[in-house]
This record gives sequence, structure tokens and C-alpha cells, in this order.
Amino acid sequence: MNRDKTVSAIRMRLRAVGCPFANDSSLLSKQTIVNMVSWLEDQCIRLYDISDREALRKNDRDWNKAFEKYLYELNCPCLGAQYN
Repeated sequence: MNRDKTVSAIRMRLRAVGCPFANDSSLLSKQTIVNMVSWLEDQCIRLYDISDREALRKNDRDWNKAFEKYLYELNCPCLGAQYN
């Protein structure tokens, strides 16, 4: 799948759940991804307690590590066994 089709597919899924960032022109920018992850966790997924979501809200140097841990806890198949 090429990049345009991938972005269109992502936008379609985000619109389906009502994500306010679905139409951002910079959909794949780091800040938009941070915003989308935070919104999806707050509104749809709700794996973490509200107080535990802070690391996913901050676009800082530790965000990638927090996001990888979050994906692991969601049992996302794209990650290795680094948190076992």
C-alpha cells in the first residue's frame, strides 16, 4: 500500500470514531500523533486510569518510550518482547 492510500485509510478510521484530528494536514507529524494517541486513549480505548495517561500527552523525549510501553500493554503485535 502506498503512503497516500495508507493516510487515506487512517483518516477514514479516525473519522469513523469521531477523532477531531482526522483531517489535520500534518496527520503524520509527531505532535498530531501525540494528540491522536491521547484522544484515542481518552475517548475510545481507556486502558489507563486518567492519572496514568500523562506520559502519552507530552510531546517530549520520553514519549516514544511511553508509547512503546503503551502498545505493549495493548498487546500490539508490532512490538518485540522488549518489555517482558
